[in-house]
Amino acid sequence: MAFTRRMLPDLAALHGDKAVWKLLEQRSDDAVELRVPGPVPLDVDTDEDYRRVLAGLEGEL
Repeated sequence: MAFTRRMLPDLAALHGDKAVWKLLEQRSDDAVELRVPGPVPLDVDTDEDYRRVLAGLEGEL
C-alpha cells in the first residue's frame, strides 16, 4: 500500500491493527488497486514481526 502525503495526518491518527482498512473504506474514491508481480510483502507492524524478519535475513546478508 502506498499513500499520498495529504493522507499522512489521517494515517497518523489511526489506532488498532485494522484501522487502515477503515480509512480505505471511508476514502474508497481515492483508493486505486495496483497489482505488482511477486509475493505479497510480510506484514510487519510489531517489534516481534520486525525481529522475525531480521532473523530471516541474517543468512542473506
